[in-house]
Amino acid sequence: TALSSVNLASIVAKSKVVIANVRYPWCPICRREDETFAKAAKLAKQRGRKEALWKGVVFGVIDAREERLLARSLNAACDQNCGYKVFMPSDDEPAEISAHLREAALLEDLHRFLVPAVQVIATMADLEPIQSNSTTCYAGFASAASPRYAIFKRAASQLRGELVFAASFGDEHAVQLWPMQNSSPYTYEGIWADNGAELIKWIRSRAMPLVQVWAPDLFAAYLRLNLPVAMVWINTDDRNTTIALAARSVLQILAPRFLGRIAFIEKQTHGHFAWAELREYALNAPEVYPAFGIASNISSNSVKFGFEVTGDIAPSVQQFWSDSDRALNFLEGFCNDVLAGSWPEAHPTGIPQTNWTIGMAKRITWRTYTDLKHPKQPLLLEMYNKHRAENGWRIHTTVQLAKVLAVHAPGIAVGMYDFQDNFLPPGDFPFERHSMETQWYFIKQEQDPVKFVWKGEGDPSVKAIVRFLKTQAELQSLDVSKVLAEHKEQMEVTDKTRVKSQQEEELARWKEEASVAGAQHRGHKPEL
Repeated sequence: TALSSVNLASIVAKSKVVIANVRYPWCPICRREDETFAKAAKLAKQRGRKEALWKGVVFGVIDAREERLLARSLNAACDQNCGYKVFMPSDDEPAEISAHLREAALLEDLHRFLVPAVQVIATMADLEPIQSNSTTCYAGFASAASPRYAIFKRAASQLRGELVFAASFGDEHAVQLWPMQNSSPYTYEGIWADNGAELIKWIRSRAMPLVQVWAPDLFAAYLRLNLPVAMVWINTDDRNTTIALAARSVLQILAPRFLGRIAFIEKQTHGHFAWAELREYALNAPEVYPAFGIASNISSNSVKFGFEVTGDIAPSVQQFWSDSDRALNFLEGFCNDVLAGSWPEAHPTGIPQTNWTIGMAKRITWRTYTDLKHPKQPLLLEMYNKHRAENGWRIHTTVQLAKVLAVHAPGIAVGMYDFQDNFLPPGDFPFERHSMETQWYFIKQEQDPVKFVWKGEGDPSVKAIVRFLKTQAELQSLDVSKVLAEHKEQMEVTDKTRVKSQQEEELARWKEEASVAGAQHRGHKPEL
């Protein structure tokens, strides 16, 4: 059925349900969804001949190009989030459902609109079988004409399929929400003057389990919830299950304290499959389980906050979670600080270097970014992307330069910052996220970085970098030719094949260092 601003209201008025596909003729995604929509319409029509439930269901199409004002009023947009509008004669506003790849799935989603949003019961005894099978929201009203019942029904319409709504008439009874298998309900004490917004938010947050094991099909529900999400990552490969049980126990106590303010989920992982996700919370250096963090919401572009168990909090992660009182105290403070906006945002970081001395290239990470912003001594800094060509050889070049400068310019530190593995605050350095350009800077204490401007092709030569250092550090006695000769001698000791081998050995040592740190964090002795 073709729907327009002229006939939409009349068709909705005489139909049970109208599902509208607002489509853009030029959109390939719309064209892809057309076939599923048409098949679902045909299947619904067949069901309507046999089942009374499906009679009066109308599938319609709105041409967004021809009906621009109507499409705009429905907040239609040509993007990846395809969906349909569902109109019902009893509802003031249309509901939304997502598009589906299969027509059977679309009809299954539509089914919740074919039954009343609110089940009217005669006695409280009628409520018991409903509560035993599903999460239920119940309230009593003086009559069906009660203004609060209209708001309750509006909430029920918006939350169709998420839980069951029931109401009785005669005696007034406060709104209560009974989570399935809970012995006691939550009672609503909020406002009614906002047309149900507060009530809907209150119901959604309490209809979800206090702590739920994560699964991808829960994404839409948590997206609608629109709350910060606290996550605990548990490695199910760990043979020591005691620490996992301790973490779950702590969350079961912590979650009720933040009901309606933070949602809690458990993410189960195997091996190191959560590494990339933990990196966004700065919890991958080292990667230790159970890990705990908070996202501002469940979307991929949310703001992340990580809780790191450092030595001043507990000797190990295992001891932290095992001491439930201590864990609750710190995690409750963490949650409150995140809600208050006083906890710093987490960013990807590499594993900090722990054994640096003059003569070594200082590997600065986001976690040690203070060494870059406020260096204790003048710093010659290389900013680079680890995916640049011949990265190992170029790192080796900088490492040898640091070794030579330790003799000729002992007050100068040589640093390296990989902005691919580490967060780079916007505005600090003019880099694109995936740039392959290498830049050099000279940074004095409490002064802005001075960038080396290279007008040649490719990376600047070592000679140009040393001259830049001599000028900026005011090292009049620095013999550039001598530095270059010694650097060349150091470089000639190794060829690129040996450098690659040395880089692999360094990476292995680095991983072993991280493994040892992680094992110590977990309270285990490392296996060497």
